[in-house]
Amino acid sequence: MASENTRDRLVEHATGLFHCEGFRAVGVDRVAADLGISKKTLYKQIRSKGELLTEVLDRCHDMAVRDFPDETDDAAPRERLRGIFEAQRVHGEAPGFSGCFFVNIGTEFRDPSHPAVRQARSHKNQLHGYVRRQAERAGASGRRYSRSSSSCCTPGRPTTPCSPATTRIPFVRWSRPC
Repeated sequence: MASENTRDRLVEHATGLFHCEGFRAVGVDRVAADLGISKKTLYKQIRSKGELLTEVLDRCHDMAVRDFPDETDDAAPRERLRGIFEAQRVHGEAPGFSGCFFVNIGTEFRDPSHPAVRQARSHKNQLHGYVRRQAERAGASGRRYSRSSSSCCTPGRPTTPCSPATTRIPFVRWSRPC
């Protein structure tokens, strides 16, 4: 198996496990066993479980940013905002949805100085910045904007939890599930 292919499979599989069950609940032994690789092979691909989490968060962020409606197209800002919130609804209703991965990471680690929490905060700030720009272009400001921007990660409920024992705190996320 090619090294790059192994790393991609590793990050992809860890993304699903961390998202569904939480970072601390999943060990590298399980990730390796699920993929049919040895821990030695796993550690040739990544230096630590923390490095793996960083790659997972980068991948989820890249997917979310890629899904932002293009700010340079001819669409009206209101249409872009509608698109964002429609995507939230669709992803929040998807089977197996277990909440916003970035909010879940912030909740799981709690320490604002933890690298994963800083990474999650950066993602949320970019999302809020995008929504703020669109809201301002659509004519919203002050209080009206505050109400719409706080909807970026609003409490919701997954339609199909990963499992009753491991369901993460449910929040609607606007990007597609990782």
